[in-house]
Amino acid sequence: MQCVYIAVFCLLALSIQTGAGLRCWSCASSSDRHCGDPFNKTFFHLRDCDSDRSPQTYNRLTTPVCKKLKQLSNEQEVIERTCVWNKETACAPSSVHTSVKDVFCETCAEDGCNSAERFASATLMVLLPTFLWALAAKFL
Repeated sequence: MQCVYIAVFCLLALSIQTGAGLRCWSCASSSDRHCGDPFNKTFFHLRDCDSDRSPQTYNRLTTPVCKKLKQLSNEQEVIERTCVWNKETACAPSSVHTSVKDVFCETCAEDGCNSAERFASATLMVLLPTFLWALAAKFL
């Protein structure tokens, strides 16, 4: 009985994130094909957004978000994953190149959330504690 409590506690403790800054995937499929979809995490490392922070963003009380942008450039799909510091303008359409069309843009605020598998990991983090709680209640 006590083993069940210990197992539940250990699994919940492992799911707690540390207080470090936000970490996002940072790459572009235009320079590395592994950055495209499906995303292959084994070729990249999560990047601490604070290390990418420019002097202009230190003056603002902003927090970083991860961004995934999918564009069509000359009929070629280009995917960019990065940290951004202004969530409100992160997905604003760019008017610089008329040959580039934004297809998809999303921002999120969890470590590594700008990969292709965001929904699967979020669902697991909700279902796992629920399952463990039900299992513990059954044996009590």
